[in-house]
Amino acid sequence: PALAVLARQPSRRFKVVITSRPASPIQRLFANIDPTSYSLHDIDRKIVRDDIALYFRHRFSILINDTPTLPRSGWPSGADVSLLVERAGTLFIYAATVANYISDPAYDADDRLKSVLQESNLKSLTSTEIRPYSEIDSVYLHVLRSAITDRNGTQQPDLAQRLRLVLGAIVVLEKELPLNALATLCELKPSLVFSSLRLVTAMLLVPEVPESCEPIQIFHPSFPDFLI
Repeated sequence: PALAVLARQPSRRFKVVITSRPASPIQRLFANIDPTSYSLHDIDRKIVRDDIALYFRHRFSILINDTPTLPRSGWPSGADVSLLVERAGTLFIYAATVANYISDPAYDADDRLKSVLQESNLKSLTSTEIRPYSEIDSVYLHVLRSAITDRNGTQQPDLAQRLRLVLGAIVVLEKELPLNALATLCELKPSLVFSSLRLVTAMLLVPEVPESCEPIQIFHPSFPDFLI
């Protein structure tokens, strides 16, 4: 691997920062090149929370600049950001998923922020000691419920069934597929697959147009874990 070769050079004038889950193949690779490593759970919790707060403020500042209907200042409130940071704990994926969900241009950002803040906590059902991703699970569940619920608050069983089929295929496949190939596999029209997946872009990287050859990608491994 290129990094292993570069690491053995006598003169190293650059640094590479790589983040990853503690997967065995990656650990074996870096064990051979003696890198300086840090585990997220070993870093002071306050430092991580400060970084997550900074991330939220950055994402919301971009959203405010792109959305004329949002207040130029005071949105969201400091208390709202603090609550989101509290719920995120040390999970950046929680912050990223919530930010993606709120920032979806097809929906009102303030309404979505309020819905996330008001969502009941799943800790009464799942212990974070047993399920370390219980907080992000609650966000995934909230996004999926919102996706299959129309503006009148009525759930749409046909859409729910279609999402179950498409998301199930994405999760069990070993190879990422473009939308047309996924539609063929699911025996659905590409337009139906596209419109369904555009509802869950908080968890998936979905092309802007259905004709794209770019594969549909899952943002974080915790999402397949949640579905399975």
